[in-house]
Formats: sequence, C-alpha cells, structure tokens
Amino acid sequence: MLGIEVLESWGLEVVVGDAVHGRETGYFAAPDADRLHDLVTAFADSSVRAVFTTRGGFGATRIAEAFARRIERTDPIWLVGFSDVTALHRAVWTTCRWQSAHGATVETLGRAGTDSIAATTMHELLFTESYQPTFSSTERTASRIDGILEGGNLSLIASLCGTALGAFDHDAVLFIEDVRERPYRVDRLLTQVLAQSAASSLRAVVAGGFTDCAEPNTEWPSFSIEEVLRDHNARVPMFTGLPCGHLGAGNVAIPLGAPVTIEGTDVRIG
Repeated sequence: MLGIEVLESWGLEVVVGDAVHGRETGYFAAPDADRLHDLVTAFADSSVRAVFTTRGGFGATRIAEAFARRIERTDPIWLVGFSDVTALHRAVWTTCRWQSAHGATVETLGRAGTDSIAATTMHELLFTESYQPTFSSTERTASRIDGILEGGNLSLIASLCGTALGAFDHDAVLFIEDVRERPYRVDRLLTQVLAQSAASSLRAVVAGGFTDCAEPNTEWPSFSIEEVLRDHNARVPMFTGLPCGHLGAGNVAIPLGAPVTIEGTDVRIG
C-alpha cells in the first residue's frame, strides 16, 4: 500500500490491523467486532503512538460508543483520519479530551504522495510541537473569538445528535466540512446541529471544503453553499475558507481539540 510507504518514509514502524485485510461484503472491510478489536487493541498498546485509519471509515458510528467506553489508556495517542472517522474523533474527545488529527487517511496519503499538502501538513502536525496553521477567512470578526476546535464532517456530526458523542462544550468552535451534499441538505444538517448546540452556546463555526456540493440541476432554484452558510450567520458567527476536508492532496491537517483564535479574518489553530 502506497500510503504505508509514506508513513515509513517518516521513520514510522507500521503495524497493520487484521481487519484491514478483511473481505466482508458490502461497505465494511470486516465485522464490527473485528474492527472494534483492532482499534481498542491499538489504543491499549503503549508502544503505539498514532492510529491511522485506512479510509474514511464507513461504519465508524456503529462502533464509536463502544470504543469510547473501552479506552483505558492514560497517555495521549494520535487518532488520524477524517470523514466518517469524525465519530471516532468525537469518542476520543468526549472520553479523554485528547487532541486528534483531522486529515489524510492512509489511502489519501498514498494517492497524494509525500510532497503533497495533505502529507506535509500531517507530518508537521504529528512531529512538530509548534504547528499552528493559520487561515484567512472570507468573513471578518469585529472582536476576538477564542475557543476549542471540535467537529469534523457535518453529516456525521448531525448523525450523532442526541447521542453521548453529539454534545459540544460551551467554549467550542465548530469545524465542519462535507462532500456530495446538496445545498438544501447542508442547510438541513446545519440547522439540526445548531439546534442541538444552542444550549452549549457555540462560539463560532469555521467551514472547510464542501466538495461537489453544488446543486447539479441548474434548472432547479437553489442557494449556493456559501449562501447557505452565510444565512446561518445570524445564529452563530460563521467563517469559511479553511482548505480542510474532502480535498484530496490539498487537505490541510488540523488538530481537533486544540485552541482556536479568530481575529479579524484570521483563523489560527493551536
């Protein structure tokens, strides 16, 4: 696997979980119990410093709460991935309050290559304590906003509403991104998430990529994704422009659970 070659070029010793090579039919590599076993085993091994997900993680929600209950480790370990892996990021944060790495999976690293933005920013996040990505938003805030970055894939965040993993802290700045969700669906998902989060008083929302989310039927009336996000600005300060999400080789790695500061048009994480 090309992605493993990228990890090994970083000087890492890669151990592949048994479930990765499973051949269960449908969209799972292996049964829930096997995938959960690999994840729990890796987190319990003190010699393991990071767990990289192979792909986006269909079925992550099926094992996320069980995984959260079985984390017994006391020293932080990196969980790396994005998309459906959002459910596992939430499990790590709600249980341990550890930062986790939102960014390229092993498959993405293999396709993107060692010199890609996805790979170089992930390497910097994992190996450099001073990593502090700063992005320029298309919106400006009149006063400084400070909080803790939480979130991930919008569809997964919405699917966790009402569960033990779905509630955000009172000082959360919510990061969202998605792929192949039409504007009306993004509107519906965001409305649901913001309705649940009203009690926690989100400090702000920062939006990454919304890839292939434009309405494909030009004969139908539709708002753009930017208009949908801007329309929710009256409910919570909304900032767009983060190059993070389903962006292939351009997916910039960011630390979920890290401090975030929004000042002027700058969004600084870490």
